[in-house]
Order: sequence, then structure tokens, then C-alpha cells
Amino acid sequence: MVKGERIYYEIQEAGRKRVEEISERILRDLYPTFGKINFPSNMSSINKIYALLENGYYPWMESVLNKYGYDYSAELQFLMMNISYGEMSGGYDRIRSFATKFPSVDGIHRGIFEYQLDTKLGTIMLAPLTRFSKDSKIKSFALSKQSYYACHIAAQEFIQANPNYTAVTSLIVNQFGEQHYHSYIETPEGYADFANNIHLSKSDFERVMRPQVLNIVTGNELEEQSRSLTTEDLPQTKALLLRLAVHNQIKKSLN
Repeated sequence: MVKGERIYYEIQEAGRKRVEEISERILRDLYPTFGKINFPSNMSSINKIYALLENGYYPWMESVLNKYGYDYSAELQFLMMNISYGEMSGGYDRIRSFATKFPSVDGIHRGIFEYQLDTKLGTIMLAPLTRFSKDSKIKSFALSKQSYYACHIAAQEFIQANPNYTAVTSLIVNQFGEQHYHSYIETPEGYADFANNIHLSKSDFERVMRPQVLNIVTGNELEEQSRSLTTEDLPQTKALLLRLAVHNQIKKSLN
């Protein structure tokens, strides 16, 4: 395993396993309260916790979640994705009922182009990209996908088709102190996140995602940056934006 693979694995893959391990501990601690619950066999442990929250069980879970450092920012990321995609398949009342079951959201109000979320982090203005009025290219790209799409590939395809735009790849907050890699598009007003179908102002994005920026590249710069990759980097089977981000982590570790 080369250096780039080791860096990536420790953060992304091992980090995801640590989230699942802590989630399993939480579920074991909750057993005396809820007993055995028949979740779908393919459901992850963190999604089981979210399912309990969705069903209104937070008052009986709060102390256990806090014991393990449950992160309301990571929960809010999960909710924003569900809100932005949920409006494609359900009405506003269903979205509001779903979101306000979770402790990170106190209220939700729908405007013409945005949702106002009253959250533990303050007021967040969330614009689904499929209704994003301020940039027709971003809106058209989001509408052409219509569903969850891998963030690095989506951002790369977008800047290749629109080379004056900028893609950012960062580490963003995950549950229980972990992080994961994420790519998104910078706009004059904030950031467009194709994987989650959301646009946030820069200040709101930073509050929710807490990004640690690893790489910034325009479509015009993509080919030049890719020439810096070596055999110590992630293999070509990984997305190019991810490979460039890990490349910068390797360089930083050598300094």
C-alpha cells in the first residue's frame, strides 16, 4: 500500500469503521430502553440511530448520544441531503415533519427558492440545487442527475464542462470526531454540493461542514495539477479530485 492509500484509508475507510463501531456501542447501551428492534439487515448502525431519532425517540437517547460525542453538525448534513432530495418526491409537510424530529433542527420554513432551518448552529439558509435560481449552469447540471451522485466525480465533470468554475476538496466533519473527503463547487454566494443537492452560503457551509480545505482547482487548471501525481498517490481507480487532495496531504506530511 503506497503512502496516498495509507492516508486515505486511515481517514475515510477506517474512520467509517470507527463511526460504525461507536454507533453499535450506542445501540447496545440503548438496549435496556428499547429492547431488540428489527431494523433492515442492510442498514448501517449510524442509520439505525437516525431511524430512532426520526421516530421521535431523542428524549430517551440524549444522554447516551452525548456520552459518545454525537455531532449535531454531522446530523444536520444528513438532514439537509434528505430535505433537498425529499422535495423531489414528497411535500413540504412531510419534509417538515421528518426534519423536526431530529434534535439539530428546531424549525423549518420554506421560501420560494430556499428553506430556512432553525438549528442548534443558528439559522441556516438551504437552497436545493434543483431550485437554485442564481446559477443556471449549476441548476441544469443538478437537474440532469436527479439523484445522489458521487461528489468527486460530479464536481470534476462540472468543472470540465465549465472550466472557469472552481472545485474544492476538503475533509469535512463526520460523526464522533471523524472526517471524510468531500468535493463541491465554489460560487460567488457560497458552495454548491452536487452530491447532497444543496447550496449554502460560505458562512453556513463552514458552520455545518467545518471543512479542512485540501485542494482548490478550476477546470482550466485540472490537467496541469494532474501532472504532479506520482506512484505514491492514490491509484487511477479513484476520482481525480480525491487523488489531488490526498497528493497535497502527502506533500504536507513531508514538510
